[in-house]
Amino acid sequence: MKKILNEWKRFLTESGFNRIMNILTGNVPAVDSVAFMTAANPNAEPLSSKENIELNKDLRRRGLGFIRIRGRFGAPEKSFIVNNITQDEAIAAGKEFEQEAVIWGEKTFDDVRNKEIMSFEMKQMDKYTDAFE
Repeated sequence: MKKILNEWKRFLTESGFNRIMNILTGNVPAVDSVAFMTAANPNAEPLSSKENIELNKDLRRRGLGFIRIRGRFGAPEKSFIVNNITQDEAIAAGKEFEQEAVIWGEKTFDDVRNKEIMSFEMKQMDKYTDAFE
């Protein structure tokens, strides 16, 4: 995780990095859920940059609040953090864009820290049933 955060720091402004960290740690009151998403490289098959750009444009047309990030799930991909998306919406987009996995999180209350935190889970595509589990 530390390596990923250091990579993000290189391309985000300080305020952008801090905003993302606040979202991912549950410290933005207006954000109750988050997904890491991309439409690039369906079924883990590398596509040209132009094809991936078009697929991600289709994903962005959904009208959700996107923050561009760099992602990696096997190979580097242009990805997004999507605020206030339901798990069902994230899974539906993952299916539509033939992604191998969807990472989604929601705010939960941490009794130990006595505060809200963002709790994440990864749903992977079952290639035999086309369902995310």
